[in-house]
Formats: sequence, structure tokens, C-alpha cells
Amino acid sequence: MIDAVEEMGLRVPEDIALVGFDDTEFASNQRVELTTASQNKYEMGNLGVQILIDHIQRKDTDYTHKVILEPRLIIRESCGIRLVAKQKDR
Repeated sequence: MIDAVEEMGLRVPEDIALVGFDDTEFASNQRVELTTASQNKYEMGNLGVQILIDHIQRKDTDYTHKVILEPRLIIRESCGIRLVAKQKDR
């Protein structure tokens, strides 16, 4: 993503703020670390297995299950947080 923005002649975060999703290892290993919304992969997998077991045990063909997981926002350089801090120091 950052490369595509830079190819357009823009800078992250000076010209554009950038936020990703899933907090992959790639997000924190960039020259500009990517702000991201992170989901707990272990929790997602655990809930998926619980729902699958429940579905199998019910043997119900008309089974729906709604799950809402709260993501965690991880603020890094790509959103411009350091630029804001520098402006406040002036």
C-alpha cells in the first residue's frame, strides 16, 4: 500500500494517512509502520471451532450464529501521530 501511495508522488503520513486491517507482520516491519485494526486470531479460531461443534451437535440445517469481535486499534506512524505530536511541541 505504501509503495502505491509513493508511486503517486505522495508521502505517508505527511500527505496521506494510511490504516490497514489484521495487523500482519508486514504492518510493523515497514519503513513507515502501518496503523492497523487488529483482530485476535486465536479468539477468532476458538470461536469458529465452538460454533462448528455447536452446529454439528444440533444437527440443525437452519442454524445461524452472530458473533461480534471488538478489534484493537494499534496506532503507528502511518496515521500521522508523530506529525501531530511535533506540531503540538511548536
